[in-house]
Amino acid sequence: MGTFIGNGRHSGNKARVFLCAAAVAFFAGNTPASDKLNYVTYDFGPAIIGNWIASFGDHTDDSFNTSGFGLALQYERQINPFFSAGARFAYLGAGMGYSASMYDITLGIIEELSLKQNFSSFNFESNARLYPTGKSFFLNGSLGYGTFGTGLKGRFYYTERDGKNAIDLVDLSMTASYLKLGLKTGYRWLIRNSFIIEMSTGYDFSTRVGDGIGTKLGKKFGGDIDSDLDDMFDFFANHIFVGGFRITLAAGWAF
Repeated sequence: MGTFIGNGRHSGNKARVFLCAAAVAFFAGNTPASDKLNYVTYDFGPAIIGNWIASFGDHTDDSFNTSGFGLALQYERQINPFFSAGARFAYLGAGMGYSASMYDITLGIIEELSLKQNFSSFNFESNARLYPTGKSFFLNGSLGYGTFGTGLKGRFYYTERDGKNAIDLVDLSMTASYLKLGLKTGYRWLIRNSFIIEMSTGYDFSTRVGDGIGTKLGKKFGGDIDSDLDDMFDFFANHIFVGGFRITLAAGWAF
């Protein structure tokens, strides 16, 4: 019995040693390798935000729906084990729609109303990274430019004996520009000297340059400039579409 227990302990120790060795071997490539200077990654972070926005429509009735989509691509050039520079492009789009229909007994026609509003942002950034220990941990600073726009389209349909007819109620789009400054920290692992996994968190600060969407709408229709509308769209841009808290979950290839 004593021999059996002793062998069990040795087996347990050997299993732990094996697991540790496997983990070390798996992440052995977590340092910026000198022969790998180019890193290209796809970030799933914007896609997660897009899916989160799209989920809002699941909690409403069938007359209201939402959609969302995002993507980000990043290129990084390793200058030395401690420093790299790169560029990043990100897109985030969202939309919401409302539709309603009714039958007009007096006119004998079917009436339908359709309203759709879309939001989208395009972000371009230059990045500088510091790897303090020359390994996987990094500090990232970015400077960039982004645009945030919205489009509104409304149509009224009525169906008679001669077919379906449509009247455009509104069809417009406006875009505002933003400068952004970002800071984040995270880890980039290089696995088997080729495959990249990156995880990081940070915050992007953004500020509008030029007229806001509310101001442009006021100028377009010759009405009063609505600063409250500017503030509302700036809030969406600064906290979701251009700036705000950021999570990076990326994978890619080194060459």
